[in-house]
Amino acid sequence: MNRGLVSTYRALARSNLLAPAVLVEAQFDSGTLRFWTGSGNLLAQGEVYTGAGDILTVSPAAESQSVRANGVQVSLNGIASALVSVALNEDCQNRPIKIEMIFLPIDSIPYVSLDVAVSSGKFVIEDVSQDIIYVTEGTTFRFDQSDSTNATHNLRISTTSGGTFTSGGAQYTSGWTEVGTAGQAGAYNQWVVPSGLNTTMYYYCQNHSGMGGQISVTSERGYLNPFTIFDGIMDKMDIQDSGETATITVHCESALIALQNAKERRYTSEDQKIDFPNDLGLDFVPSIQDLNIVWGRG
Repeated sequence: MNRGLVSTYRALARSNLLAPAVLVEAQFDSGTLRFWTGSGNLLAQGEVYTGAGDILTVSPAAESQSVRANGVQVSLNGIASALVSVALNEDCQNRPIKIEMIFLPIDSIPYVSLDVAVSSGKFVIEDVSQDIIYVTEGTTFRFDQSDSTNATHNLRISTTSGGTFTSGGAQYTSGWTEVGTAGQAGAYNQWVVPSGLNTTMYYYCQNHSGMGGQISVTSERGYLNPFTIFDGIMDKMDIQDSGETATITVHCESALIALQNAKERRYTSEDQKIDFPNDLGLDFVPSIQDLNIVWGRG
């Protein structure tokens, strides 16, 4: 499985129930523009992204084992020529741009199934020990405990870390259904995530302490926060205008591009205070430039 995917993503990807989408956030002097590759508005991380559909394309973000400044191109295709003048008035060079990916559920998903096992006295969620589980309000999640290692390890959820093993802790039961016996074929716990929950819940073992982990709850459409695939700056903008429609392509550079640029620093008080505002070590440099200092006896 691709690196960086947490348990919910891995489960959905395995089931082919995911629809990937790309988010683009570009900061200009006139304001921040946010687009995504779907239709309508999308709420992600508290920000609204405008659906651009097929007119928004992003070139692949390459990775390598060496330290390299790999760039990407972001294009808006087939837009009205009248918008070209707006683009021309924007200075994009060296402005921040971030490209992220989010996986959205297909509307017909009956439930999200997470494989649960036990290893070294810890719950293993989708092959990761004590992994954070990301859930969305209104979605049904099924914790499959049919693996034999789950025997005597009944998974439960709580609003308190440690569940019933914590003073004042209790099992959370709203929307919770238990089927079968943990460790036997067909055993699972199903949770229809209600609205208005704490943003952080916990899963734990009913019989043994220290086995569980955290559940992150969101009300947004995505199953968890987007993850960054490119974070850099805009370099230049190309415009191809056919008369009625136009294509605007923004060439973006990785933040690592700064490593290729020589940095000019000076032995002056002003330059020193960029990094060390309270350093007085170079305050007297101008006064000693033409000073003739005689060492020893004159």
